[in-house]
Amino acid sequence: MRVRLARAAGILALFGVLWWLASRLTWSAIGCETYGCLPYSLGAQVVLGVTLVAAAAVALDAFAVRPGGWSAVVAAIALLLVRAAGVVLPGSPRPLVELIGTSVAFAAAGAVGAFVTARQVRPIWRVLAMLAVVALPPMVFATAASLQR
Repeated sequence: MRVRLARAAGILALFGVLWWLASRLTWSAIGCETYGCLPYSLGAQVVLGVTLVAAAAVALDAFAVRPGGWSAVVAAIALLLVRAAGVVLPGSPRPLVELIGTSVAFAAAGAVGAFVTARQVRPIWRVLAMLAVVALPPMVFATAASLQR
């Protein structure tokens, strides 16, 4: 089980680096300062995200984290929730810090995806793991709101 989680985390961490690089290239290629090009930017991000999930499914299957498709989908959901929680965290002007944070978020999402889709995990633990991930954004928002008082 640990090997499965480590493989999924490593694969998704690599995909996090690839996503970060591709995202930065996309934003700089579109290169606009107004909201007029926002649909193009968001469209490019959606295409990049869907491509990433499909490639992650293939990579997870190739490295024996099966079912790769479901693991990738659960990891994508976990990543969206982690990203929603990360909105309240302060950003960093340093690209290396952003890259490391992105890679860690992708790795954590990959581990959650591998855990939730593992056959040897009892259903109650699967549900509890996903509930913990779903509860993450509200907890972070509440904590941030209480600290701003």
